[in-house]
Amino acid sequence: MSLVRRNLTSKDRSKRGFSLTELLTVLAIVALLAALLLGAILGANRKAKNIQCASNLKQLGLGLSVFVSDFHVYPLTGNPGFSKGLYPEHKTSWISAVEKNGISPDGTAKKHFFLKDWWECPAAPRPSSFPPKVLYLYYGYNAYGLGTGNDGRTLGLGGHQKSDQANAPDAPVLESEVAAPSDMMAIGDGFIGWNERIRDGAHLLWRDSQAAEYNGSTSRAKSRHQARANVVFCDGHVETVVLRSLFEEANDATLKRWNRDDQSHSERLQP
Repeated sequence: MSLVRRNLTSKDRSKRGFSLTELLTVLAIVALLAALLLGAILGANRKAKNIQCASNLKQLGLGLSVFVSDFHVYPLTGNPGFSKGLYPEHKTSWISAVEKNGISPDGTAKKHFFLKDWWECPAAPRPSSFPPKVLYLYYGYNAYGLGTGNDGRTLGLGGHQKSDQANAPDAPVLESEVAAPSDMMAIGDGFIGWNERIRDGAHLLWRDSQAAEYNGSTSRAKSRHQARANVVFCDGHVETVVLRSLFEEANDATLKRWNRDDQSHSERLQP
Protein backbone atom coordinates (compact mmCIF):
# COMPACT_ATOMS: atom_id res chain seq x y z
CA MET A 1 0.00 0.00 0.00
CA SER A 2 2.80 2.42 0.85
CA LEU A 3 4.50 1.57 -2.47
CA VAL A 4 1.37 2.51 -4.41
CA ARG A 5 1.09 5.72 -2.42
CA ARG A 6 4.70 6.61 -3.15
CA ASN A 7 4.21 5.99 -6.89
CA LEU A 8 1.10 8.11 -7.00
CA THR A 9 2.86 10.88 -5.14
CA SER A 10 5.73 10.79 -7.64
CA LYS A 11 3.26 10.85 -10.55
CA ASP A 12 1.39 13.74 -9.01
CA ARG A 13 4.62 15.67 -8.66
CA SER A 14 5.51 15.13 -12.32
CA LYS A 15 2.20 16.74 -13.29
CA ARG A 16 2.70 19.66 -11.01
CA GLY A 17 5.28 21.39 -13.36
CA PHE A 18 7.71 24.15 -12.37
CA SER A 19 7.47 26.07 -9.17
CA LEU A 20 7.09 29.85 -9.15
CA THR A 21 10.73 30.24 -8.14
CA GLU A 22 11.88 28.08 -11.03
CA LEU A 23 9.76 30.03 -13.52
CA LEU A 24 11.07 33.35 -12.26
CA THR A 25 14.62 32.08 -12.54
CA VAL A 26 14.10 30.97 -16.14
CA LEU A 27 12.46 34.29 -17.04
CA ALA A 28 15.32 36.23 -15.46
CA ILE A 29 17.87 34.24 -17.46
CA VAL A 30 15.93 34.78 -20.71
CA ALA A 31 15.64 38.52 -20.01
CA LEU A 32 19.36 38.75 -19.30
CA LEU A 33 20.24 36.93 -22.52
CA ALA A 34 17.84 39.16 -24.48
CA ALA A 35 19.40 42.29 -22.99
CA LEU A 36 22.89 41.06 -23.85
CA LEU A 37 21.81 40.25 -27.40
CA LEU A 38 20.09 43.61 -27.84
CA GLY A 39 23.17 45.39 -26.52
CA ALA A 40 25.37 43.51 -28.98
CA ILE A 41 23.04 44.37 -31.87
CA LEU A 42 22.90 48.05 -30.93
CA GLY A 43 26.66 48.15 -30.48
CA ALA A 44 27.21 46.58 -33.90
CA ASN A 45 24.77 49.06 -35.44
CA ARG A 46 26.57 52.03 -33.88
CA LYS A 47 29.91 50.68 -35.04
CA ALA A 48 28.64 50.22 -38.60
CA LYS A 49 27.35 53.81 -38.69
CA ASN A 50 30.65 55.10 -37.34
CA ILE A 51 32.55 53.17 -40.01
CA GLN A 52 30.32 54.60 -42.75
CA CYS A 53 30.82 58.14 -41.44
CA ALA A 54 34.60 57.63 -41.32
CA SER A 55 34.46 56.26 -44.86
CA ASN A 56 32.61 59.38 -46.04
CA LEU A 57 35.33 61.56 -44.56
CA LYS A 58 38.06 59.39 -46.03
CA GLN A 59 36.58 59.97 -49.47
CA LEU A 60 36.27 63.71 -48.89
CA GLY A 61 39.92 63.67 -47.82
CA LEU A 62 40.87 62.00 -51.10
CA GLY A 63 39.08 64.72 -53.04
CA LEU A 64 40.84 67.35 -50.95
CA SER A 65 44.22 65.74 -51.65
CA VAL A 66 43.58 65.77 -55.41
CA PHE A 67 42.59 69.44 -55.27
CA VAL A 68 45.71 70.40 -53.30
CA SER A 69 47.89 68.34 -55.63
CA ASP A 70 46.44 70.20 -58.65
CA PHE A 71 46.59 73.74 -57.29
CA HIS A 72 48.94 73.60 -54.29
CA VAL A 73 46.36 75.56 -52.30
CA TYR A 74 43.41 74.58 -50.11
CA PRO A 75 39.77 75.26 -51.09
CA LEU A 76 38.26 78.52 -49.93
CA THR A 77 35.52 78.46 -47.33
CA GLY A 78 32.54 78.34 -49.65
CA ASN A 79 30.30 79.98 -52.19
CA PRO A 80 30.84 83.68 -51.29
CA GLY A 81 34.30 83.80 -52.86
CA PHE A 82 33.35 81.75 -55.90
CA SER A 83 30.25 83.83 -56.59
CA LYS A 84 32.37 86.97 -56.64
CA GLY A 85 34.48 85.52 -59.43
CA LEU A 86 37.52 84.71 -57.29
CA TYR A 87 39.41 81.60 -58.38
CA PRO A 88 36.47 80.11 -60.38
CA GLU A 89 38.72 77.31 -61.63
CA HIS A 90 39.02 76.08 -58.04
CA LYS A 91 35.29 75.35 -57.88
CA THR A 92 35.35 73.34 -61.11
CA SER A 93 38.44 71.47 -60.02
CA TRP A 94 36.99 70.60 -56.63
CA ILE A 95 33.91 69.08 -58.28
CA SER A 96 36.18 67.16 -60.65
CA ALA A 97 38.33 65.87 -57.79
CA VAL A 98 35.27 64.75 -55.89
CA GLU A 99 33.86 62.81 -58.83
CA LYS A 100 37.24 61.40 -59.85
CA ASN A 101 37.52 59.72 -56.47
CA GLY A 102 34.04 58.23 -56.62
CA ILE A 103 32.68 60.33 -53.78
CA SER A 104 29.63 61.73 -55.54
CA PRO A 105 26.79 59.32 -54.67
CA ASP A 106 25.02 59.62 -58.04
CA GLY A 107 28.07 60.50 -60.15
CA THR A 108 26.63 63.80 -61.36
CA ALA A 109 28.17 67.24 -61.17
CA LYS A 110 27.21 69.37 -58.21
CA LYS A 111 26.65 73.09 -58.38
CA HIS A 112 27.02 74.02 -54.74
CA PHE A 113 29.56 74.00 -51.93
CA PHE A 114 31.12 70.60 -51.45
CA LEU A 115 30.05 70.05 -47.84
CA LYS A 116 26.32 70.67 -48.24
CA ASP A 117 24.19 67.57 -48.67
CA TRP A 118 26.26 65.17 -50.75
CA TRP A 119 27.00 63.00 -47.77
CA GLU A 120 24.90 62.16 -44.78
CA CYS A 121 26.27 60.80 -41.54
CA PRO A 122 24.11 57.70 -40.86
CA ALA A 123 24.31 58.39 -37.12
CA ALA A 124 22.85 61.88 -37.47
CA PRO A 125 19.39 62.06 -39.06
CA ARG A 126 18.09 65.57 -39.61
CA PRO A 127 16.46 66.70 -36.33
CA SER A 128 12.71 67.18 -36.46
CA SER A 129 13.20 70.33 -34.35
CA PHE A 130 15.03 72.08 -37.22
CA PRO A 131 12.84 74.52 -39.15
CA PRO A 132 12.34 73.37 -42.77
CA LYS A 133 14.33 76.28 -44.19
CA VAL A 134 17.32 75.75 -41.91
CA LEU A 135 20.03 73.64 -43.54
CA TYR A 136 21.36 70.69 -41.56
CA LEU A 137 24.84 69.90 -42.87
CA TYR A 138 26.66 66.77 -41.82
CA TYR A 139 30.31 67.65 -42.37
CA GLY A 140 32.25 70.85 -41.79
CA TYR A 141 35.51 72.39 -43.00
CA ASN A 142 38.22 73.62 -40.64
CA ALA A 143 38.20 76.99 -42.37
CA TYR A 144 39.12 79.29 -39.49
CA GLY A 145 41.25 77.36 -37.02
CA LEU A 146 41.11 78.04 -33.31
CA GLY A 147 38.80 80.91 -32.39
CA THR A 148 38.45 84.13 -34.33
CA GLY A 149 41.49 86.04 -33.11
CA ASN A 150 41.27 89.67 -32.04
CA ASP A 151 43.22 90.78 -35.10
CA GLY A 152 40.83 89.06 -37.52
CA ARG A 153 43.45 86.62 -38.80
CA THR A 154 42.34 83.04 -39.35
CA LEU A 155 44.52 79.99 -38.87
CA GLY A 156 42.48 77.32 -40.68
CA LEU A 157 42.35 76.20 -44.30
CA GLY A 158 39.60 78.42 -45.71
CA GLY A 159 41.76 81.28 -46.96
CA HIS A 160 43.46 84.40 -45.63
CA GLN A 161 40.34 86.17 -44.51
CA LYS A 162 38.44 87.52 -41.57
CA SER A 163 36.02 85.23 -39.75
CA ASP A 164 33.07 87.22 -41.13
CA GLN A 165 31.90 85.12 -44.07
CA ALA A 166 30.27 88.15 -45.70
CA ASN A 167 33.74 89.48 -46.55
CA ALA A 168 35.38 88.28 -49.74
CA PRO A 169 38.38 86.02 -49.08
CA ASP A 170 41.74 87.54 -49.90
CA ALA A 171 43.66 84.48 -51.05
CA PRO A 172 43.66 80.70 -50.55
CA VAL A 173 45.98 78.99 -48.08
CA LEU A 174 49.06 77.60 -49.79
CA GLU A 175 49.91 73.92 -49.45
CA SER A 176 53.29 74.96 -48.04
CA GLU A 177 51.61 76.98 -45.27
CA VAL A 178 50.32 73.85 -43.52
CA ALA A 179 53.25 73.06 -41.26
CA ALA A 180 52.14 69.58 -40.12
CA PRO A 181 49.60 67.98 -42.52
CA SER A 182 49.41 64.78 -40.46
CA ASP A 183 48.35 66.80 -37.40
CA MET A 184 46.12 69.44 -39.02
CA MET A 185 42.38 68.78 -39.02
CA ALA A 186 40.72 69.40 -42.40
CA ILE A 187 37.10 68.14 -42.42
CA GLY A 188 34.98 66.54 -39.73
CA ASP A 189 31.50 66.16 -38.31
CA GLY A 190 29.84 69.58 -38.65
CA PHE A 191 30.27 70.92 -35.12
CA ILE A 192 30.97 74.42 -33.80
CA GLY A 193 31.83 74.07 -30.13
CA TRP A 194 33.07 75.95 -27.11
CA ASN A 195 33.40 74.29 -23.69
CA GLU A 196 29.98 72.76 -22.95
CA ARG A 197 28.15 74.23 -25.95
CA ILE A 198 28.08 72.54 -29.36
CA ARG A 199 26.10 73.56 -32.42
CA ASP A 200 25.59 70.69 -34.88
CA GLY A 201 24.49 70.74 -38.53
CA ALA A 202 27.19 73.30 -39.42
CA HIS A 203 29.30 73.60 -42.56
CA LEU A 204 32.30 74.29 -40.33
CA LEU A 205 34.41 72.34 -37.88
CA TRP A 206 35.27 75.16 -35.49
CA ARG A 207 36.17 75.86 -31.87
CA ASP A 208 34.68 79.30 -31.40
CA SER A 209 33.48 81.24 -28.37
CA GLN A 210 30.29 82.20 -30.22
CA ALA A 211 29.12 78.57 -30.34
CA ALA A 212 25.54 78.40 -29.14
CA GLU A 213 23.06 75.71 -28.20
CA TYR A 214 20.37 75.20 -30.86
CA ASN A 215 17.31 73.05 -30.22
CA GLY A 216 19.17 70.45 -28.16
CA SER A 217 22.27 70.48 -30.37
CA THR A 218 24.81 69.67 -27.63
CA SER A 219 22.97 66.50 -26.69
CA ARG A 220 22.69 65.46 -30.35
CA ALA A 221 26.37 66.09 -30.94
CA LYS A 222 27.33 63.94 -27.97
CA SER A 223 25.07 61.09 -29.00
CA ARG A 224 26.15 60.99 -32.66
CA HIS A 225 29.32 58.95 -32.08
CA GLN A 226 29.24 58.41 -28.33
CA ALA A 227 30.73 61.84 -27.46
CA ARG A 228 33.26 61.67 -30.30
CA ALA A 229 33.65 63.18 -33.76
CA ASN A 230 35.16 61.76 -36.94
CA VAL A 231 37.84 63.94 -38.52
CA VAL A 232 39.99 63.63 -41.65
CA PHE A 233 43.39 65.31 -41.51
CA CYS A 234 45.28 67.09 -44.27
CA ASP A 235 47.37 64.00 -44.98
CA GLY A 236 44.19 61.95 -45.55
CA HIS A 237 44.06 59.80 -42.41
CA VAL A 238 40.86 59.68 -40.32
CA GLU A 239 40.61 59.76 -36.53
CA THR A 240 37.72 59.51 -34.09
CA VAL A 241 38.39 62.38 -31.66
CA VAL A 242 36.78 62.85 -28.24
CA LEU A 243 34.55 65.96 -28.21
CA ARG A 244 36.10 67.07 -24.95
CA SER A 245 39.48 67.10 -26.66
CA LEU A 246 38.11 69.18 -29.54
CA PHE A 247 36.19 71.80 -27.60
CA GLU A 248 37.30 71.81 -23.96
CA GLU A 249 40.91 70.71 -23.46
CA ALA A 250 43.53 73.44 -23.55
CA ASN A 251 46.86 71.64 -23.86
CA ASP A 252 49.22 72.43 -26.72
CA ALA A 253 48.84 69.03 -28.38
CA THR A 254 45.08 69.41 -28.84
CA LEU A 255 45.03 73.13 -29.68
CA LYS A 256 47.65 73.10 -32.42
CA ARG A 257 45.64 70.59 -34.46
CA TRP A 258 43.29 73.41 -35.38
CA ASN A 259 45.97 75.69 -36.80
CA ARG A 260 47.96 75.53 -40.02
CA ASP A 261 51.13 76.89 -38.40
CA ASP A 262 51.21 73.96 -35.92
CA GLN A 263 51.12 76.35 -32.96
CA SER A 264 48.64 76.17 -30.09
CA HIS A 265 47.61 79.88 -29.99
CA SER A 266 46.15 79.41 -26.52
CA GLU A 267 45.68 83.20 -26.32
CA ARG A 268 42.64 82.72 -28.56
CA LEU A 269 40.80 80.76 -25.89
CA GLN A 270 39.61 84.01 -24.35
CA PRO A 271 36.00 84.65 -25.41
